[in-house]
Amino acid sequence: MAGFTIKKQTSIIVLRLFLGGILAWASIHKIVDPLAFARVIQDYRLLPSPFINPCAVILPYLELLLGVCLISGLWLPGAVLLTNLLFLVFSGALGFNMLRGLDVQCGCFSSNVSENQAAIWYLIRNVGFVFLAGYLLVKVIKDEEYDTRKVFY
Repeated sequence: MAGFTIKKQTSIIVLRLFLGGILAWASIHKIVDPLAFARVIQDYRLLPSPFINPCAVILPYLELLLGVCLISGLWLPGAVLLTNLLFLVFSGALGFNMLRGLDVQCGCFSSNVSENQAAIWYLIRNVGFVFLAGYLLVKVIKDEEYDTRKVFY
């Protein structure tokens, strides 16, 4: 039974490092160039104008914080839950714009609006992230090591 526990812990650690690394990496270009990221957010046509700049500034730091929390294990249940919500919102925004016929640039790893990749690939990638983050959430909730009644320790 000890081998199973080690495998379970290994899968949790690998997923934490992978998703945390993705979030941290994705935040860097947005922190460096918030104006370019604001243009990406504006292209989605989902937020009223007064909310675009605050989101362009706050969202990258939230991604970085969640990435650091996942990598370090700090506030893990809350970080995993917020990561799931973030990936769901991103995927929902991409899917909604696809249904509206808008081919928007994802903005996940680059704010380069000339990046020409079909939105369906962004959506498929993000849905994959949703499933991985969902799996991690289930593992963290079921793990007795984490008291899920506490969101932050």
